[in-house]
Amino acid sequence: MSALKNWIDEIDSSATIAAEVFSFACIDHRQHDFGDAIRFAANFVEEDCPQADKAGVNLNIYWAFAEGFIKETAATLTEAEVNTLGISCFALACELATRFLDDYILGDKYFKIKYPEHNLVRTRCQIALAKDMRKKMDAMNAIARDCWERYR
Repeated sequence: MSALKNWIDEIDSSATIAAEVFSFACIDHRQHDFGDAIRFAANFVEEDCPQADKAGVNLNIYWAFAEGFIKETAATLTEAEVNTLGISCFALACELATRFLDDYILGDKYFKIKYPEHNLVRTRCQIALAKDMRKKMDAMNAIARDCWERYR
């Protein structure tokens, strides 16, 4: 029972963080798309890896993606948008954790699953990814800023 309580507390903490992110970040479709791409492509593991402790953002992939994205969009990105690229990745990981958990609780009606706890595994993986992103946020922001400074 204590393991379940710890897990619920972990989800509650991530949901609170996500609400804070959305209250000030005001991400638009470009940051949303950037964040979702990073959430999916720059994770060390697949989004449904059963070993959530291995999830995390690969900064080399983040840098390469940010480089290409910002090179093509720098002329139209505002400084405020650049400053929210890192947090948009975190916000999307939190959003997907919430959506996977919601789907699991409601009987797996939205996301296709391969086994009964598939969405629960996805939830845990996205929470672990979000936690790692939070730790690496300064580096993620510095990468985005550096790319923008070079291409604007």
